[in-house]
Amino acid sequence: MLPSKLHNLRLHNVKLRNFGLRNLRLHNLRLHNFGLHNFGLHNLRLRNFGLHNFGLRNFGLHNFQLNSLRLPSLMVLVGLGTIATACGISVSAPPLNATLAQASPTPAPTSMASPAPTYGYRVIATYPHDPQAFTQGLVFYPGGTEGQFYEGTGLWGRSSLRRVDLATGQVLQKRPLDSRYFGEGVTLWGDRLVQLTWQSQIGFVYDRATFRPLQQFSYPMEGWGLTHDGERLILSDGSDRLYFLDPQTFQVVDTRSVRDGSTPIVHLNELEYIQGEVWANVWLEDRIARIDPQTGQVRSWVDLTGLEPTRQSNPDAVLNGIAYDPQGDRLFVTGKLWPRLYQIEIQEISPSSSPNPSLSDSPSPSLGERAGG
Repeated sequence: MLPSKLHNLRLHNVKLRNFGLRNLRLHNLRLHNFGLHNFGLHNLRLRNFGLHNFGLRNFGLHNFQLNSLRLPSLMVLVGLGTIATACGISVSAPPLNATLAQASPTPAPTSMASPAPTYGYRVIATYPHDPQAFTQGLVFYPGGTEGQFYEGTGLWGRSSLRRVDLATGQVLQKRPLDSRYFGEGVTLWGDRLVQLTWQSQIGFVYDRATFRPLQQFSYPMEGWGLTHDGERLILSDGSDRLYFLDPQTFQVVDTRSVRDGSTPIVHLNELEYIQGEVWANVWLEDRIARIDPQTGQVRSWVDLTGLEPTRQSNPDAVLNGIAYDPQGDRLFVTGKLWPRLYQIEIQEISPSSSPNPSLSDSPSPSLGERAGG
């Protein structure tokens, strides 16, 4: 007899056929590689339900209620049958706050766009970077012989805000975060630096010159990446959404769901606003999405495969960190625990070439030409 309540259940590589569940309550259920065939659910309540690589075939939902649902890599397979009409579906989650509840995504124009094109890169210059820096945010600032960066780093007990010399990689100024906080994205707003934390839902505002704390604020989601468009702060939380915040009140005023054609792009990470586009690292991927902030559509990708050898030997050393020098039209990228920071140039990939710079020597269009690509 199947128990009516399941708590903290983990299922791996499970296949259920012709399986009926009635009045079932599931709490903290994690499913991995879960295939359902001819599966009927009646009066099912799911809370904190995580689905990974989830395939549904001939799936009927009746009086279905979801609370706190996360769906990474969800595949609904309809090739073997017609999905039954969903009846009485209710999707609900605890409201984050009244402001966010009002800031539903602005509807983007209906689009049947093809997947965005992909560009390669060419390395212009290489600079030293602290291999112990778990880079979470990167901002260019004029200064020194070639420029400086404000960098936010993460990890529990190792998070910090830094000012770093571009030419030498030397840390010129540093403010550690309290060990309670895991540092995340950073942006420069006027003469103030704004830094996020990961799961604490707390951000900090500092005086740019002295790193003196000026303000603390809260937000109702995880903090990942941070940039601004000159009017609003733009925040990512590891999902497919970009959140637009009022820089004075830090309240969410708008959101965008990011898509490549019709495909959601999840795990949006460190951000940089460049000539009217939001450039976003995607966690665990060697590519950057160039996003139209008005529609949420990915205009193009930059494939940085092969850029940093450390990426191959350390799974934590992922691409993360984009900074742009508008006066010099210079684009910089680095990663978590990378010993190098790169100035790169974007270039088109011919059908017979590779994004790897050693295999592609064609001239690159300027960043201004690339902005509409």
